[in-house]
Amino acid sequence: MQAKKRYILVIICCAFLGYCYLGGYRLKGLQALFRIRVLKNPDNLPCYHQLHYQYAESTDSSNQAQALPDDDLFTAPTYESRFRDVAPQPSFQRGGVIRRVTDEGGAMFKSCRMETCFDFSKCNDKNFYVYVYPPEPLNSLGAPPPISQNYQKIISAIQESRYYTTDPEQACLFVLGIDTLDRDSLSEDFVRNVPSRLQRLPHWNNGRNHIIFNLYSGTWPDYNENGLGFDPGQAILAKASMSIQSLRPGFDVSIPLFHKQFPLRGGNTGFVISNNFPANKKYLLAFKGKRYDYETLLQNSTFCLVPRGRRLGSFRFLEVLQAGCIPVLLSNSWVLPFQSKIDWKQAAIWADERLLLQNAWGYTSKWTNYYSIVLTGAAFYHRYYNYLYTNWLSYLLLKTVQQSSNCEDILMNLLVSHVTRKPPIKVTQRKGYKDRESGRSPWNDPDHFIQRQSCLNTFAAVFGYMPLLRSNLRLDPVLYRDSVSNLRKKYRQIELVGS
Repeated sequence: MQAKKRYILVIICCAFLGYCYLGGYRLKGLQALFRIRVLKNPDNLPCYHQLHYQYAESTDSSNQAQALPDDDLFTAPTYESRFRDVAPQPSFQRGGVIRRVTDEGGAMFKSCRMETCFDFSKCNDKNFYVYVYPPEPLNSLGAPPPISQNYQKIISAIQESRYYTTDPEQACLFVLGIDTLDRDSLSEDFVRNVPSRLQRLPHWNNGRNHIIFNLYSGTWPDYNENGLGFDPGQAILAKASMSIQSLRPGFDVSIPLFHKQFPLRGGNTGFVISNNFPANKKYLLAFKGKRYDYETLLQNSTFCLVPRGRRLGSFRFLEVLQAGCIPVLLSNSWVLPFQSKIDWKQAAIWADERLLLQNAWGYTSKWTNYYSIVLTGAAFYHRYYNYLYTNWLSYLLLKTVQQSSNCEDILMNLLVSHVTRKPPIKVTQRKGYKDRESGRSPWNDPDHFIQRQSCLNTFAAVFGYMPLLRSNLRLDPVLYRDSVSNLRKKYRQIELVGS
């Protein structure tokens, strides 16, 4: 019995040590690495909009307090301009070509163009041939390599064309026999060990004169656009959901996103009608619905919303075009299919997806674990902000306060947060501020909160963003009426005053 207990104890100790090594030790190493990266450049932490957009110009960071301009408040750096200083992605020089490191550890030849990464000596106007690599040999179990339906359709379309050749020495362009359409590691069509398979190709040559087709890249939760899982090298990317930041102009090709049921050739007849202006369709704008048939709804609508999916592209784009509906695109930075050959400005409408789901700002005095406003009746602030309030604020803001005879404390909080980019600090006890001078408190009137909420949304619209910053910090050196030991309080008799 004693031996059995010792064996059980040894097994438990080994399991615990293994958990510490595989779990805690590596987690600690990742946290240390992250801290090192942040400490090197803490100002370049990515924000939400930096994950999708990059700006051409850059300005000085305004995370610190800045002097206001001499003409108007609204020429000061706004919320958008504060984040335009996007840190460049790490790059290094190798082989005479600038390479940008991807999340998978590979590198994409970001500066590739047809003049630098394509060999025209194998191509001419009379003999333009495309070679498709044969399927890989059967594995040890006798199973063929996995190829999805969509990729088989692409291969079949090339092999049935007049450009196809079986002689690689005559080929100008090479197409992989490896299915690279779906690079989502959670997908059933995901093909593994692609890097090693590419290196075994006899004519790979670091991807020169090769074309790689891809519909889905990255995986949950961020669906990274460059998450192919392998280095495409100097190969041309024919890719769906391609952004302006990733496209190599004149080299890569943006293709539409199509589903597995998309026919190889033919298909249903489209419903585009020429010279049908003014449009006489039943619905002006459509998205989707349960009361009507989806295809019928698209065909009877003049405009159709095309939002992004998990990635920039969407199946809806081709469906809308096939239905003869004008697409209203809600996918910022998306390079539309074959944009270099098709003038989409004459066939589509762009809208900024950042304007979607912009709910109104709420104003409440409920006791929560955070706050963003401290009323001026219970606040201490520098008189400098009174000067800014009087001399620098827009006339529209001051007029809103005068018409409502209210909301001046909200506007002061927005002004201070806009200048300092810091939240307020609550000091002393938890009890809320009460106006004891007036007989009937306006805080008991529901219309009072509605009016202040309207002011808050008006101010945010004029500022162009919400300057207020949230905080959950409370500093109370007195510990007045706090549920802590009386020995920790410096002024132990203060709670007896007025009781």
